[in-house]
Amino acid sequence: MKGGRNKAGTSNERGEMFSTELSMRCRCSHPSLKVALLGSHLAHWAGGNDFLRLCAGGLWQKQLSLQVTFSLFLAGETSIEAIRRHLGPWKHLAGRLLKFEKPRLIKRPPLRIEQVIDSVSSFGGRLHATGYRNQGGSYRGLIRILEQQSYDAILPFAVSPGRFPLPWVGYIPDLQHKHHPEFFSGNECADRDLQFTKLLRDAKAIVVNSRDAKRDIGHFYPGYDCAIFNLPFAPVLNPEWLAEPFQQTVSRYRLPERYFLISNQFWVHKSHATAFEALSRLDGGHSDVAIVCTGSTADYRHPEYFGTLERRIRDLGLRSRILILGRVPKHEQIQIMRASVAVIQPTLFEGGPGGFAVYDAVCTGTPVILSDIPINREVEIGDASVQFFPPGCADDLAETMRMALKRRSQPSGNEELRRRSDRRAERLGSRLLEAIEYAYKAAIT
Repeated sequence: MKGGRNKAGTSNERGEMFSTELSMRCRCSHPSLKVALLGSHLAHWAGGNDFLRLCAGGLWQKQLSLQVTFSLFLAGETSIEAIRRHLGPWKHLAGRLLKFEKPRLIKRPPLRIEQVIDSVSSFGGRLHATGYRNQGGSYRGLIRILEQQSYDAILPFAVSPGRFPLPWVGYIPDLQHKHHPEFFSGNECADRDLQFTKLLRDAKAIVVNSRDAKRDIGHFYPGYDCAIFNLPFAPVLNPEWLAEPFQQTVSRYRLPERYFLISNQFWVHKSHATAFEALSRLDGGHSDVAIVCTGSTADYRHPEYFGTLERRIRDLGLRSRILILGRVPKHEQIQIMRASVAVIQPTLFEGGPGGFAVYDAVCTGTPVILSDIPINREVEIGDASVQFFPPGCADDLAETMRMALKRRSQPSGNEELRRRSDRRAERLGSRLLEAIEYAYKAAIT
């Protein structure tokens, strides 16, 4: 890493100039652009799948005006990798015991390709998926397919591939470990620093989910040379979500008539407890109101956290009013969302504005109650369907929930939601192509 003046400012200024050039290249000197959408680094967690879906939606939208094609690439698991995955948690447990640390058995779910494809393909367009196998920890299997099928570029690499024969774009989801190191072990903080430093060293272009994340990189990792492209807040709608009657899903899950939804993994920084406390403070006339939660109940960093929340729910007397569904299929999650009074997002930290649950709520016209942290102010939609409350403040959240129960405004019509989504997808796709074009030009100069 170089010291002194941060060179990214100059790089980013140059990066802004490539949108028009890219359109000309696709139409003239380069008749088509073939992009590989790399899913393997992001497929193990819900937020990664949501990010891939947004990228797919943006690229698909650009296909309507440019000769752009793309395919999702997913790595298959080798037998050696499967053995390592099964032994990894026990190795980690043994290491903690040898250090006389509190034992924690951390199990990570295996990559289930069909679930990833189902999630990513829910952007409303056509998704072509390609599987590959790497060899000996290298990218040889991936490179062979990319070269055989004449791909022009690949994104997003969440881990630096080092020397790579095709232009590539990196991705840094957030710098949560810098703001909340208490949520990570010392080794995890060091690993994230190393991972991001390598990306900033090796990449020509990196995409991030927000202006806030871009500022964080400049603050915590000064001196990098690559261009940072912050993506716009651009929820992308799958029109099929609006065609399906949500009443069927509500009935299948036996949900109450009035409920708020939290669609987050049960991680400490998501601050579910704030919403549970707020529910307990709703006054008379709201005893029938519930909170429905979807998302994984496991926080590998704090395995005891979900049990703590369950005890708090019992102490508040809310066992019948907080319904925890766990992971549900994407299309069912969306229908549960559409039927809710509002989506509550009590998060203390996000890499993208509001987190991806807010993206889904905005594109489906569902009201949102959102913690007022700086990054969440990037949720720019121009109407009153998003309400803010001070993070961690259950009293203010309870009052905002009361107002939402009174308001229950009708969402925008389906056609208007589609038009808004198309405009956002166009902006998102253009920004992704700017990053690709920048990496492409930097690779050949």
